[in-house]
Amino acid sequence: MSVNESAEARLIAGFSTASMPTHEKFSYFRDHISDVYCGIGAEQYAGTPFEAAYSAYDCGQADLAVMTTHGHRAARTGRLRSRTPDDSIFLNFCDNVDYQLVQGRQEMRVLAGMPVLIDNERDFSIATPVHGKFRLHSLRFPRRRFAGLIDRDQLDRINDRMRRSETGALVAMQMRLLCNAIRGGNLRAARAMAMPVFHLLDAMLVENDGGQREATGALSLESIKTIASQRAGNPAFSIAELASLIGATPRTVQNRFAEQGETFSDWLREYRLSMAYDRLKSAPPARGQIARIAFESGFADLSHFNRTYRARFGHSPGLTYQADAPGPKLNPKPD
Repeated sequence: MSVNESAEARLIAGFSTASMPTHEKFSYFRDHISDVYCGIGAEQYAGTPFEAAYSAYDCGQADLAVMTTHGHRAARTGRLRSRTPDDSIFLNFCDNVDYQLVQGRQEMRVLAGMPVLIDNERDFSIATPVHGKFRLHSLRFPRRRFAGLIDRDQLDRINDRMRRSETGALVAMQMRLLCNAIRGGNLRAARAMAMPVFHLLDAMLVENDGGQREATGALSLESIKTIASQRAGNPAFSIAELASLIGATPRTVQNRFAEQGETFSDWLREYRLSMAYDRLKSAPPARGQIARIAFESGFADLSHFNRTYRARFGHSPGLTYQADAPGPKLNPKPD
């Protein structure tokens, strides 16, 4: 069985105010939501009831937070940013009500079922409907995952394209599938459905670039590797996808590696093995743990990973945890 077949989203946090005294519900939610959403303040509407439930899942490439609450306001301000810095991007998706978003110079009504990107290093505020429940799903990932493809000034244009483009519609469809899987308790399907969201966002960012990106010939091989490294953990990542991201052909990418005496496939294998080694050296050698690390390092088949790992490091993945040496003992490569 491949690692991909056994991977599933993992519950990492959760709370509910259902059993709390009424006067403690919102303060508990406000304090905890600031922690889990990295410094976001909340304000209750006067005279309204309040309940909240929250859960978070590790989906491999990002965490998915699911929050259901009564109406409230939430904001990220300069004071909160200085107190809790966080250079993350959120993809928010609310599928049951419209809400208001102010971010930077953009003020917009976010319709139910419309994905929107939010930058946690900018001021923003959200106002949900006063009455009824607000159900929000947020994928949180570091900005560095989109190395070279996103900056703060682009976000307004990207969100506009999210509303108007075919790719934006596909992001919305995939997010709805992901959210339905989570609510249905199908954690294996949820994790599998998260990866296409990232690929669609990549496509959205490339579209937003409008062909103005620096010519590939001017990109250093180091820059190309930086972009590739953010996606190397996806077993399906290929030179064709990398070429598409930087606006080149696969042959051009291969030539850039060849200029330094490398091939893309060799570099990608070495990078993935290095990721796996770094994780395994601090992980107990349980079979399930090894399988998870193998998949998250870009290896879809556990048997292939074991063979490749042993050939490179001279021992099986399960022995890495006990190794005394601070670094891998590499087998010498043939001349």
